[in-house]
Amino acid sequence: MHSDKLWRWTMAGAIALVGAGIWFGPGSVGAWSREARAGHASLAASPTAVCVVDLNKVMNNLDEKPVRERETKALGEERQKQIDEINAKLKAARDELSLLPRGTEEYRKKVEEVYRLQQQTEFEFEFAKALLNERQARNLIELFNKIQEAAASYAEREGYQIVLRADRAGEPLSLEDGEREQSQRDLATRMILYSADAVDISAAVAQWMNNEFKAGGGATKPR
Repeated sequence: MHSDKLWRWTMAGAIALVGAGIWFGPGSVGAWSREARAGHASLAASPTAVCVVDLNKVMNNLDEKPVRERETKALGEERQKQIDEINAKLKAARDELSLLPRGTEEYRKKVEEVYRLQQQTEFEFEFAKALLNERQARNLIELFNKIQEAAASYAEREGYQIVLRADRAGEPLSLEDGEREQSQRDLATRMILYSADAVDISAAVAQWMNNEFKAGGGATKPR
């Protein structure tokens, strides 16, 4: 009785498998295997071309970088000139104050002038420092964005699907006191342990950007 039930359940299961197209009976194994292999092949990932870019290497080879640096330096010199002019007025006011008799109205007004010039000098210095820091940060971000765009354009043209950042790749970490903090940061952030020169497109990206920069007349965008 039990064997009869088992037989009926087995047959029912076989019928279900046949209905689902998954029958493994004689003469069907080879055909199913060919279909399975074909399906597996169609789902297999295609080879992916990967390249790397060293941001420092690209930055140091950009024609635009020294142009931006000169512009930033010129801005700093301009702000310093304004500060020097205020300092000259401050020095003159202090010299005049030293010659005035204390307690007079003229002395009191000169003290106020000296104080105002001192505050103006401090404000202009802090403002210039913040302005230069902002300009340097903006230059760095804008150049990074340009590198990213150029790397994407070059990779698309050359058939690369993935571009990875490879700064300091392969350099050993150090336990020297002066480099310990940097090594700890590298340990936490390093993604590329090694990359062959053949997949490093840094020089090509820099050349791509230099060509674009020259085509634009060698001028940075208005900021």
